[in-house]
Amino acid sequence: MAEEPLPSGRALAARLGTGHGNLKKLFPRIWGLILQRYDKHQEQELLRRQAAFSERVRRNATGVLKAGKYPSRRRVLALMGNSGLRREHFIIPEVKQTLLALSSTQ
Repeated sequence: MAEEPLPSGRALAARLGTGHGNLKKLFPRIWGLILQRYDKHQEQELLRRQAAFSERVRRNATGVLKAGKYPSRRRVLALMGNSGLRREHFIIPEVKQTLLALSSTQ
């Protein structure tokens, strides 16, 4: 099945008009493969969202630095807008990496 985004096992069962327990019992090997594939897809999606978030933090921190201000957590967070991902605890490490990267290029 090449459907994007990948449906969960429960969604597939609902689409087939049965329960997930029934599919698991009737097709244990296929059910396991479906779950593995879905879990892998979810993990990749999470990594993609985290990378995009990190990139936005780095861009915002660089912009704050270019404006002549220190890129504090609050300043960077204010520029993030409604990203859907708050992840405030990831902002400080990303800002530190940005500062290190910019200081090493100077």
